[in-house]
Amino acid sequence: MAAEEIVLPDAAVCTRDVMLEATSKEHSCAETLYHRDPAVESCCAVLADYYGPNSTRATRHCFCVESYFNHMHALSEISYVAWEGYFDKCTELGYPIYYFQDGAGPCNPAAAEPAVEEAVDEEIEEPAPMLPMRSLGAWGAGLQNDGWSLAAFIMSLLGAIGGTTMAWAFVFDACSDLRRCSTKRARRAAA
Repeated sequence: MAAEEIVLPDAAVCTRDVMLEATSKEHSCAETLYHRDPAVESCCAVLADYYGPNSTRATRHCFCVESYFNHMHALSEISYVAWEGYFDKCTELGYPIYYFQDGAGPCNPAAAEPAVEEAVDEEIEEPAPMLPMRSLGAWGAGLQNDGWSLAAFIMSLLGAIGGTTMAWAFVFDACSDLRRCSTKRARRAAA
């Protein structure tokens, strides 16, 4: 597909909510994207369904829009998501997803893009929340697959229980000492 054949979507369609919807459809997306794991076919299929050149959605080629790409890239620095590498791997797996590359590559933004970019820049200046991570239940289910994380979680639970028990032992000991001291003073004062 030549660069001039790509029609950029309306910038109002390309939002963080679209990415949230896309990544929440497939559990492997959240797991591989946020853990910087290699791309998996199931996640690439979902992302290509939303952003790929063969998509029938209005969000097709959103990553070709410079303002959206820059916004998602800024979020990726916070949440440590390597979009470019992930999309390149998806392309190798047969699920092409084009993204903005400063005029190189399959995306070539139209001249009318700066007017749309100004409207979106106001949105970028607002503090943007991070893309949501997995839910606690999904995280707990993922512990079965990762032995080191499971071991670290169990050790942290044991440490928390032990630390709490030790803290209560110190508090109880201090209260007992105070009670003994006050009892001795009361006996001395009475004598």
